[in-house]
Amino acid sequence: MKEPTMKRVVRALKAPFRLEHVFAITVIIVALTVVLGWHKAIGLESDDVMIALLGILGIDMLVERVGLLRRIRSNSDYVREAMGRLENSARGFTTYELGMPALGSAFTTGREILMCGITLGRTLTSNVASMRQSAAAGARIRVAIIDPDPEAGVIEQSCRRSLVITSAEDLKRHLDVSVGSLKSIRLAGRNVELRKLSFVPPYSIIAVDADEPHGRIYIEWYCYKIKLDEAPALELVPSDGHWYQFFLRQVRSMLDGADELIPT
Repeated sequence: MKEPTMKRVVRALKAPFRLEHVFAITVIIVALTVVLGWHKAIGLESDDVMIALLGILGIDMLVERVGLLRRIRSNSDYVREAMGRLENSARGFTTYELGMPALGSAFTTGREILMCGITLGRTLTSNVASMRQSAAAGARIRVAIIDPDPEAGVIEQSCRRSLVITSAEDLKRHLDVSVGSLKSIRLAGRNVELRKLSFVPPYSIIAVDADEPHGRIYIEWYCYKIKLDEAPALELVPSDGHWYQFFLRQVRSMLDGADELIPT
């Protein structure tokens, strides 16, 4: 509801000086001109003064309406941007029956490969040859899996949430296989970092050439007690904007905060 004119005048006079003071002062001058009869001294009729006052109020209402329209437009732009983000994110959301999609060609040609996960076993086993080829060609490869040392306690934490691998001994064997694959990749190139996570990550992330226009980021959630083929996976491209940058920051933060698994 529109605020009464006199309340606006009082509020404007109490506030630090701004354009609204012009409105308040003008209303007061016109009102005093009518009440005290000053309009007669300058040769104005009462009707002329009232018309001027109505004109001022009309201009004020117009300015307020323009401001309201600008705020509505600004909010509309924000809503459209938010809807665009949701639409882009929903476009890439799908569930892969066999986990991460085939990445052999991306790993072969990729110049930067970033990976974080619990074991990354399926991805490493399926793509070790492609990753060795990239490493030999000078690609930068950074990989982090959970700490394979049972004494670190991360293996036990992971088993508690898993429906597939519930035995610490089984998970340790999977990690040993992953470490073997990583060592093989490490031997193929000099620009390869192998790291260990001191916590169970909420998802695995694979980013290939993420800073390039053709970049891709793949995320697979580690949900509580689900079957392997039920894990939701998200594929993002640079045009996804906000969420693409969010998960890129995530994988880089996890890698930067992880200790070395195999010293370089």
